[in-house]
Amino acid sequence: SAIDWNNAGIVKTYIENFVYYYDDTNDQYKCYGGSVPWDNGITVNGGTQYIPANQGFFVKALNTGNGQIFSIPNTARIHNGQAFWKAPQTEIPNLCRLQIEKDNYTDEIVIRTDANATAEHDSQYDAYKMFAWDASKPQLFSRNDENSNLYAVNTLPEVTQNTVVPLGVQIGLAGSYSLNLTKNNFYGIHVYLEDADLEQFINLRENPIYTFNQSAQMNTNRFFLHFGLNTAPVVNADIPNQTILSGTQYSYSAPSNLFTDADFGDSISISAQLENGNELPEWLTFDAQSMTFSGTPSEIQIYNIRLRASDIFGAAASEDFTLKVVDNTSEISDINSNFLIYPNPAEDILNIIAPCKATYRIYSATGRYISSGVIQSKETAISLKDQAAGVYIIELRTDTGIFKQNIIKK
Repeated sequence: SAIDWNNAGIVKTYIENFVYYYDDTNDQYKCYGGSVPWDNGITVNGGTQYIPANQGFFVKALNTGNGQIFSIPNTARIHNGQAFWKAPQTEIPNLCRLQIEKDNYTDEIVIRTDANATAEHDSQYDAYKMFAWDASKPQLFSRNDENSNLYAVNTLPEVTQNTVVPLGVQIGLAGSYSLNLTKNNFYGIHVYLEDADLEQFINLRENPIYTFNQSAQMNTNRFFLHFGLNTAPVVNADIPNQTILSGTQYSYSAPSNLFTDADFGDSISISAQLENGNELPEWLTFDAQSMTFSGTPSEIQIYNIRLRASDIFGAAASEDFTLKVVDNTSEISDINSNFLIYPNPAEDILNIIAPCKATYRIYSATGRYISSGVIQSKETAISLKDQAAGVYIIELRTDTGIFKQNIIKK
């Protein structure tokens, strides 16, 4: 008969929790950890709670003295003709599966966390690595720092900000191999692979398959699996409040480094909406790649706008500013709360009042470059005497962003 390893009648007092059996067809050991203390059991290489009929298997005895009994009762017998090479379907949290693969042959390890485990070997939570009989088959394992324990299942008490798990590979034939992250149930945690030989770090969430070349040897110093707790993006600058003229083109580019994320391999997506959660008005568009707002307002209004940066786990940071649209009969355009450009329309001279150092560029309405300069004093006069009447664009650059405003030469 087949045996149900989860049967409550099996006395496991003097043995470790995992059962190991060899799959001769695929040249690999499968192992399974019983449902106690595991909620749903844990498997490596497709192991299962069912030990097939006539299948030899291994258990690891605890060092508790001689004469102890390991017993399997009749109630553990299962009469079922179906193949049992099947893993439980329930997802186990805080677990990842990593495989080494070559020519469709795979060997798997599991790394997970459980608050009841320790950093050392735990008889109820860790499974030893048992190597294939065919030495040409690639094998993968994790290990402790001293190489005294090699694991197929390595259970840690927790993952901290900089948890590192050393890995090892046993290669029988030199060639090209791949490491594949086939399952990752760690949420809010970054997982990346270090190839110490090539000094590379691979974000396994974005690139779960890593291909490498390896000579025939057991190598325990090349690969390391890094875990890191996720941190939210941060805001690095303030966006000034701005006042613009109704009926004129508006363009503002926020600093490219307005948001940053310190997590290795993390990426952030940036969006813009009104502070109350509503969409931006139809006239105003936002390009997340260039961090630029643009459009032409047609009515007087005050908008409270929020820029939001979210990382891959949804942690976010935001920066708010007010955009005020004023009547287009005003002679002075307050391009933000500190910069003043006047008069507009202008004849020969355009004045800029600036509280800080800035640079300016003037373009034609079609984008042709006209002139540029530096604003260093509190008030700077720019000559438009040589320019034809028409619409121009002035661009101001400061440490807080890029401002663009239409100006009219009479």
